[in-house]
Formats: sequence, C-alpha cells, structure tokens
Amino acid sequence: MIDIDYAPAVFAMWIIMVLVCPAIYGLFVVDKYWKKNKEDQAQKNSNVFN
Repeated sequence: MIDIDYAPAVFAMWIIMVLVCPAIYGLFVVDKYWKKNKEDQAQKNSNVFN
C-alpha cells in the first residue's frame, strides 16, 4: 500500500529527470556552445571570401 502511494511521485520525478533536465541542459550549455561555434564558423567563412 505504501509503494502505491509513492508511485505518482516517483513517476513525476522520472518525467522531470528525463524531460526537464536535458531541456535545461540544452538551453544553457548547448545554446552557448552553439552560438560560439556559429560565430567561429561565420568568421571562417568570411575569411575564405576575403
């Protein structure tokens, strides 16, 4: 009976860990890397034409 009471909380934590944590990681860490890499790539491309 106690296990059934905790099941929704465990399921909610699983959803948070699987969906929300990677999304937060993507927003903060990957986005910064993506912007930096994109700027570097744009700089390299402009150097090719000059």
